[in-house]
Amino acid sequence: MSWPGWPSQLKVEATETIQSPLRRRASKRCSNARLLESGYQFRYPSFREGYAQVLREGGFLPEKA
Repeated sequence: MSWPGWPSQLKVEATETIQSPLRRRASKRCSNARLLESGYQFRYPSFREGYAQVLREGGFLPEKA
């Protein structure tokens, strides 16, 4: 495989990514149960509200009316 815009003598060989069976099945999600049990309170009830606030502060969404 060669990359467009690069000299033809530079070649990139495709490699396969080898992953263990456990890695492929592992969930990326995590539980916040222990945080909540400790008394921790999140500022926003879900990521949607928190992310919307980040976008508003960055000027990407209009302020709430």
